[in-house]
Amino acid sequence: MAFMQPQAQEMSAYRIETMMGAEMVPAFLVGDNPSTADLRQYVEGEPLEGAEPESEHGWYSRFSAPGYTDQTDWMGPFPSEARALLELADQHMTCVLCWEGSCWDGPEPCAEDDVETESERLEALAIAAKPDDDDDDPTTYKVIRFYQDERERRTLSTGHTLAEVQAHCKDTETNSKTCTDPSAESGVWFDGWTEE
Repeated sequence: MAFMQPQAQEMSAYRIETMMGAEMVPAFLVGDNPSTADLRQYVEGEPLEGAEPESEHGWYSRFSAPGYTDQTDWMGPFPSEARALLELADQHMTCVLCWEGSCWDGPEPCAEDDVETESERLEALAIAAKPDDDDDDPTTYKVIRFYQDERERRTLSTGHTLAEVQAHCKDTETNSKTCTDPSAESGVWFDGWTEE
């Protein structure tokens, strides 16, 4: 999962039972108190007859490709960010230190092999999960607006740090589903980012 990055977020989500099992839909996509019909477009399976959305709050995790729409399903809720990331690593058989699966099987395992107990793993994860200091990273990123229809994506701004583009894209005003600005663009759209 080299290009996929771990992501953890504290949020509310709705769980609904479908033909594919229990599926999660983040509340920021559907608002408060959604109906089963409101969730249909966000789940893979057909909701089971009589299934009602159940709200759950906590830490959720997934892998996401920065600047792209590739992502795994959200997992959760968990009581802490560290626990959410640890469960993500376990579910996808990746190392919590390097986020690669090959170090578990390869000839040169990473430092996680020195971590024996769950508490040591959580401590190592908490250290590994902290973002690098952007001041030491000369890489810059650009914000891109993506559209569902035939419109071509366009660059909104350039020259940002990783923290700046991540903060921008977490803002509810940066996608058509949650945007409250009446002058915003029409249609389905969202902002993403990529390395310059």
